[in-house]
Amino acid sequence: MMKRELELTFNTNLNKKARLLVPTPRDNLTPAEIATVMDFIIQKNIFGFPQGVALSKAGARILESNVVKIDV
Repeated sequence: MMKRELELTFNTNLNKKARLLVPTPRDNLTPAEIATVMDFIIQKNIFGFPQGVALSKAGARILESNVVKIDV
């Protein structure tokens, strides 16, 4: 089974990086849509990260992995 996640990375007020994983993102997401969502998260301070308050966008990427369940 293929697993896809959207990873959003933010720079925080504590000079650290905070990550947010979004499971099963849409296939046709555009960079503009991702940037808009990240800006909204920063502006509204939606998530409290242990690494601090999100201040700016550090990056975004789609992570794909092949997950194989093993019955034991």
